[in-house]
Amino acid sequence: MDEQQPAQANTSQLISLCTRQQLDKLSVTELSLLSARVTISSTVHNLGFRLDSQLTMKDHISALCWSCFWQLCQLRLVRSSLTSDTAKTLVHAFISSCLKYCNSLLYSVSDGMLKKLQAVQNAAALVVTGA
Repeated sequence: MDEQQPAQANTSQLISLCTRQQLDKLSVTELSLLSARVTISSTVHNLGFRLDSQLTMKDHISALCWSCFWQLCQLRLVRSSLTSDTAKTLVHAFISSCLKYCNSLLYSVSDGMLKKLQAVQNAAALVVTGA
């Protein structure tokens, strides 16, 4: 190991699930447990799902929509070279599968969050139809 660089400690994340008012009172940002350093975060990422401290799913939906719109932009670039069936298959593979993954965790999200997800579906339909 290079003497110039310190040894990297194991780092993990911990999320505190509480109200916004309780979260504002939290002053601890890091805990040391044995040889691990645990940082307190407002969002954690596990198995492709982002969980925020207030369970609003805002961070997950924002990241999901960004990813889906990026994929749709890539598909639009080559859409003229694709058949209708191929476009459907690609949209199902890249967009629908992402929207369906962990969707049971999105139960009772706000109407604003649902509108963002609906916008992704609408854009996907436009790519499939070639509009």
